This record gives sequence, C-alpha cells and structure tokens, in this order.
Amino acid sequence: MRELRFIVTNTCNYNCFFCHGEGIKGDEKNQKLNSKDYSYIFKVCKKKYGWSTVTITGGEPLIRNDIKEICSSIFIEDGKTTLVTNGSLIYKYMDISKYLDKINISLHCTEPNIYNLITGKSKLEEVINNIKTLRNKQKKLNIRLNTTIISGVNDSTKNITDLIKFAEEINASIKFMELYSDNMGDTSILDKLESILRKSKYELIHKDHRKANFSNNDIDITLSKLTCTKAKETSNPKEYGNKFNDIFVAPDGTISLCMNSKVEISILDEVKSRDDIKLIKRIDEALYRLGENCIYACNAIETEDVVA
Repeated sequence: MRELRFIVTNTCNYNCFFCHGEGIKGDEKNQKLNSKDYSYIFKVCKKKYGWSTVTITGGEPLIRNDIKEICSSIFIEDGKTTLVTNGSLIYKYMDISKYLDKINISLHCTEPNIYNLITGKSKLEEVINNIKTLRNKQKKLNIRLNTTIISGVNDSTKNITDLIKFAEEINASIKFMELYSDNMGDTSILDKLESILRKSKYELIHKDHRKANFSNNDIDITLSKLTCTKAKETSNPKEYGNKFNDIFVAPDGTISLCMNSKVEISILDEVKSRDDIKLIKRIDEALYRLGENCIYACNAIETEDVVA
C-alpha cells in the first residue's frame, strides 16, 4: 500500500555521514506548510486514494515547535501516523505518542565510539535513556528501532546481537536496512544478518520482493532492501518505481518523484487555497510520473525543471 511521507523539516541536530535526507534539499526558510496544511493534504488523499497512513520524517521532526499539532491534526482525521526520529529530543515530547500509531527511532549501534562516528554526536547514552523512559511511560506504544547497516562500521555480530538484546529488553521491533550507496544491492550484509537471526532462534515468517520478516514470537525483525535496489534489479526500473514509490511531500509544498529525482511538482498553491480538485490533479500527475527518471532506467530523464 502506497502512503504519504511528510518531510516536515530539512533541519537535523545530527550529522550522520550516510544521510540522504529523503532526497530533499533546502533550508528552514522553505518550511511553508503548517499543521492545518498537512491535515488538509491527508484528508484529501484519504478520501480520494484511500491512504490512511502517514510517515512523518525529516531532518529531525521533533525540531519543529508545532510537531505535536501536526501529529494531532492527522490523528483527528483518523490517520495512522508513524514518526521517524533520532531519539535525542524524545524527552521533550513524551506525550506525543498518544497521536501516533508507531514511532521509529534510528539506533545504528549500542557502542558509543561507533555511534559518535556515525552520527557526529556523543548522545548514545542520552538516546538509550530516552527510549527506556518512553517505553516505561507508554507500555503499549509500537516502537521500532531503525538500523542502517554499514559494512565495516556497525555490521559486527556483536553489534547486531546487542541491538537485538536491547530491542527484546524494551519490547521493540527492529528494521535492519541496507545503506543507500552506489554499491547497494550487495546482499552479503543482509545474508549475514539472516544467519545471525537464525542462530538467535528467529524464524522467517514472510518474505516478499524487498523485505524479509523474522520473529521469535515476541520480537519482530525486518531485513529490508531499498526500493532503488529492487528497481536496479528489474528489467523495467521505471515501472517498478512507479508502482512502489511513496508520495514524498517536502516542507516547501513540493512532491519529489523519487529520492534521486530532480523533478518536483508543487502543490503549495493548491494546498493554501484548499482547492481539492486542483490538488488531486497535481497528485495524480505525481503518481503518473513516479519513477519516470529513475537513474537505473535506460531512458532516464535528465532535467532540473520544477513543475510550477
């Protein structure tokens, strides 16, 4: 099921060396959408396309002063919201979870030196404590740890098993993801993870074109390839991207056709004027054009146009 992804800010208090920022560039002065705008976009898309889920990401979403209002406005419209965060600012928003269906917390290791190397910050202990406090306050909240696996950095058996133990301790799921890079699609790391999971008594529950889900009946763990990896492996990357890419709405009110796309479709005027018909027309255009300039497609379009 396709979903909306609201990139509510480009700003982040971390400096992860591998971060692609959801493909969005820019600065805070381009933050043009408010909580009512996000609620409106969701409401229109839910009615027209049946999309009931939203992922709120960034940058670091908890940097926004109105992040609680954004989440609550979608909650009021019966939206199921996932918030993606690095976990460093959770202490300020412990009560935001009542508006969330899930919170995904980026945690790439449990060893301070590696954490500092990856994030550029010495905040591991602080983040670990934030996660534990959140779990103690919100016993039923769906917490998932997001871990990007980087060859030679955090892919050791010890790091993987330590992360699994921590997830088990706080009753959280984990998603291990391959690194977005030019050599993505190298399955050796994911194969290594699968071997570790099986030795840790996790069984394969489900596997599709991009994800493998494991469980020990208490904790769920997902091994995930990037959409770009699978597009690269297919005979028609453009078609694959069109079918599986989500709709990314940037803070300036534009939709990016994919993480690598230089083409953006603006919906800002339609949102601000609350014009349902014109907004749907713009989103329909985005849906039709998703994947059209996939860098792995033979007929990739080289353009820097912004569709006005």
